[in-house]
Amino acid sequence: MKVQEPEEEQVDMQMAPMIDIVFQLIIFFMCATTFQKYERDLRSNIPVMSEQVVQRKMEDVIVRIDKQGRVFVGNKEYQVVKYEIPELIALLSRLKKFFPDQSVIIEADKETHHQNVINVLNACAAANITNISFTE
Repeated sequence: MKVQEPEEEQVDMQMAPMIDIVFQLIIFFMCATTFQKYERDLRSNIPVMSEQVVQRKMEDVIVRIDKQGRVFVGNKEYQVVKYEIPELIALLSRLKKFFPDQSVIIEADKETHHQNVINVLNACAAANITNISFTE
């Protein structure tokens, strides 16, 4: 008796399901990457220091920050010591004691580092001043 050997099966790959999966992956990644765009578009600009006169009340304190990061109130320069401005904190604390609604206007140069503005904001927070505004 002659024994027949089993024939080798032809294995072929189905392309239609694989193409469907690839298209669904492409669509998924296209939808997922559009959300990244919004995070990249977040920009912040510091207002520019200007020479124009701002209408203000007598009790407003104007803190100017130039492009080198120097901090001025009036004509007096305040030194930054390890990201703190102790003399400015003392001045703002004294003013806050006499004027509870003391306000501070920050005029920062467009080219100054953000850390310089944060130093002034930290000084205002240390003096418990909450009425802070920015000008151009």
